[in-house]
Amino acid sequence: MIDFNAKNILFGSLFGVAFLVFYLTSRIYKFLEMRYLEEYEQLGKPTIFLSNSISSNLLFLKFLFRGKWKILGDYDLEVLCRRLLLLYVIFWSIFILMFFV
Repeated sequence: MIDFNAKNILFGSLFGVAFLVFYLTSRIYKFLEMRYLEEYEQLGKPTIFLSNSISSNLLFLKFLFRGKWKILGDYDLEVLCRRLLLLYVIFWSIFILMFFV
């Protein structure tokens, strides 16, 4: 069992990682809007908060996890997407540690 202080550290880390996930997701949305407008429109013109729908979220997650960003061949987009994937792994690892260990 994890002690109280460790859970507080994990909880703070979880919020920090969640903030970074939102930040990187926002950057990817803007990047796609600026450089790959057609792909951005196929994703449903997603934004972080305004006009955000479940369908556009699912389309973006498919784009991210299925590696559709690799097809575009853009190094900058690849760096952003790989970092976001890493943050998702870190987020869910911390979440599992906090609530299931």
